[in-house]
Amino acid sequence: MDATVRSCTLIIGGQRYVGFQYVAEFESDAKALGFISGPANVLRRARLRGPVQIQFTGGSLQDVTIVAAHRSGLALIAFDPNSGN
Repeated sequence: MDATVRSCTLIIGGQRYVGFQYVAEFESDAKALGFISGPANVLRRARLRGPVQIQFTGGSLQDVTIVAAHRSGLALIAFDPNSGN
């Protein structure tokens, strides 16, 4: 398994939220799980609304699903690592 830690921007329905950090662990070519940290209210909103994307520092985008969001500002994410833009 390969783990990657990055800074990112969270995009919810086209609106950008900066200052997030995420770590992802790639278990296979078709499945990846990770955590994203940032303001809890934004992560809870992302879980209830969509679509949700992460924009990496280099500008690439990744569609993600917020599986669960905790009031501490940590959320579990799932995504297909082969579907990045």
